[in-house]
Formats: sequence, structure tokens, C-alpha cells
Amino acid sequence: MSILSNNFYYQPLKIDSVNTQVYGDYIAKEGDANGRGLLVTLTENGLLKDTTGITLNLKWAHTTVAGVQGLDPFESIDLTKGLYKVTYPTNMLRKGKVDAFIQIIDSGSVIGSRNIKINVEATVGDDTAIESSNVFTALASALVEVQSWNGRIDDVEQDFIDRANNLDATYPTRLVSVESQLAHIESTKADLSDLPSSAYVFKGSTTFAAL
Repeated sequence: MSILSNNFYYQPLKIDSVNTQVYGDYIAKEGDANGRGLLVTLTENGLLKDTTGITLNLKWAHTTVAGVQGLDPFESIDLTKGLYKVTYPTNMLRKGKVDAFIQIIDSGSVIGSRNIKINVEATVGDDTAIESSNVFTALASALVEVQSWNGRIDDVEQDFIDRANNLDATYPTRLVSVESQLAHIESTKADLSDLPSSAYVFKGSTTFAAL
């Protein structure tokens, strides 16, 4: 999970109707990984709507790199406020211009918003090497994966600590219970030893109390 909020990494985009003209300087960066995208809010007549049941996709096509295009789903952030986000896919993040629009799926209807322009800026360094080998993006993805595993390890470690603390907390109670049961057994044995032998009739391996 990111330390900084969505507002730091994702550019806001509000759509009040499918015919809304979208203005804005939407920027991406070559070599980014899992951290930049759009934060979209659906409204109607300027009012927030509960958009439960509505899904969004980002339909895009690179105008600089032929044949590079995609359809990527948005993640629901808060449907009571019509809030969604999408992270730009790695294969889109190549230097140049990208044409895109928001695909809105509502009760069987598939409607596209007005087009938006996304400018993928070149990173600093050897652009040719980055485009051919994508080393920088691979390194960035690896760093993200390492951070993710560190978070999972911390969660597992905390789980073990919580379990150990829980056992320590319940141990005295369980010990008292066992001691109480042992005392009851000893008391029962003592009561039986005080009875005369004639009080029992033995038949095979079973003991019956005499009437």
C-alpha cells in the first residue's frame, strides 16, 4: 500500500455526462511502474451519484508507437461518490502521445466519454535503451515487488506476535482449570478410599455399588 494518497499520484478527472468536453494536461512518464494514473469521479448535473453497478475501462491507443493499445479496467474506490481510479499500464508508458477515452458500462449499455490526450514524457537518459530493453521499468517493478513482500513479512511477523501474546494471556486461566480438575480427581479418590470394601460388588472388570 502506498504511503502517499491517491491524490499525489493520480490526476483528477470529473465526468458529468458522456458528452463532457475533457480539458487538461494529462501527463505520464516513461519508465514509471504501478504509481501513476487517473482518479475519475462520475457526477450528474454536478451532483455526486451512487454508481454501484457501473464499471469503467480506460480505452487507449498510442499514436506514436504503432499497434500499442489496450483496454484496462478501473478500480472502484468509493462507489457511493462515483469514485474510480486506473493505473497506467506499463506498455502504454512509451514516449509519445496517447489517445484515450473512458468506457462506461451501465446496465448493459457501453458508452464512451469524449477523448482525452495523455502525453508520455521521455525519462532522462538513453531513450533508445529504455525503449528496447525496458530495464528501468523492470527495476522499478522489482523494487515495488520487494516492498510488497516486506509488507507481507511484517504482517506475518505481527500475526505470530499477536498469537503468542494471546497464548500468554490465556495460560493462567487454563492452568487454574487443569489444577481444579486434578484436585477434583484427588478428592474423588479420597472419598472412594474411605468406603468399606463391602460397598462394592465386583463382576468381571466392572465395579457396581452394593445396594
